[in-house]
Formats: sequence, C-alpha cells, structure tokens
Amino acid sequence: PHPDDNEIGMGGIISLLTKKGVQVDYLTVTDGSLGDTGIPYGDESIVDVRRRETEMAGKALGVTAFHYFSIPDGTLSDVGDLSRRIAELLRQERYDAVAAPDPWNNYEAHNDHIVTGKAASQAAISCNLKKYPENTETEPLNLAAVLFYFTSKPNTLFDITGEFQRKMGAVSLHASQISPEMLQLYGG
Repeated sequence: PHPDDNEIGMGGIISLLTKKGVQVDYLTVTDGSLGDTGIPYGDESIVDVRRRETEMAGKALGVTAFHYFSIPDGTLSDVGDLSRRIAELLRQERYDAVAAPDPWNNYEAHNDHIVTGKAASQAAISCNLKKYPENTETEPLNLAAVLFYFTSKPNTLFDITGEFQRKMGAVSLHASQISPEMLQLYGG
C-alpha cells in the first residue's frame, strides 16, 4: 500500500527471490503523502521523496520494475475499484503471484493495508475470469500464489537469516520514514 511496506513486510523474501533469478516488481498503491515524519528532506515534495526512496530500496533488493497508482495516502476505501486496477495490472504484466498485507490480521489497524490486502485478494481470485475487470482487453490469468505479509497466521516460513542485512539496508533507504532509532527497533 505505501512506499516502505514491501521492504518492511517482506524485504528478506524479496531478496531471496531476486537472488534466485525471480523477477519481482513493485506496485505502490498510495502516494505516501501522509508519511511526512518531519525529517528534513530538502525542496522535493514528500511524494517525490518517497517515490525515489521506493525505487532505491527496491533496486537494492533486485526489483526490476515499479508501478504506481498514486492514490492519496489514507483515502483507500473502494476495494472493488482497487481490485479491478490490480487485476488489470496482473493481467497486463502476466504475473505469477501477488503479495499484499494480510487484511484479516486481527491486529491490522491501517485501513490502507486492509483495503489493499482485500483488493489484491479479490484481484487474485478474479483475474482468471474472462470479463474481470469489465471492458478489459487483457487475457485471463491464473495466478500460482497469493502471499500475505504482516500476518499473525503464517502458513509458510522462509529463513531470511542470510538476507536480513540486505533487507535492513533497503529499509534504511526510506530515510524520510525510518530514523536510525526506528531502524534499531526493526533490528537493523
């Protein structure tokens, strides 16, 4: 949902995948505009700073392409519309899997995470339908997997011990969001 969620939520897995030659691309749903923590970042807008940080962090993990919906941060509410947009991207790019925050996590309080997770789930189960999204010219797609991060009920675990420093290095590139003190809380 936000510019730093991929690295925080599954940066170690992203690192594992890209090292194995798997193509990993990012979709950032919101523009990150509410994420102004007061850390000085110069003359750029916070949206531009967060986009730049997303690309630096993603590239540090081996990410190859970046997609943006640029929906204003904190305003996600329409699961159906977002699902159709995600499904169209999945179908256009012919992806094998999608990852998102677990929207059913009992302790998930951020509405942008909940809406994005539900929309990604809906897109995953519907992008194989001929007419979903409506008026599309893309071909149906069967996804092999849906991955949920920020979950309290994992059904698969990955050993990211060897990737942890690379993950934390990528997280640290979100300097407008992650202070050195915050990075220490994350274990970096």
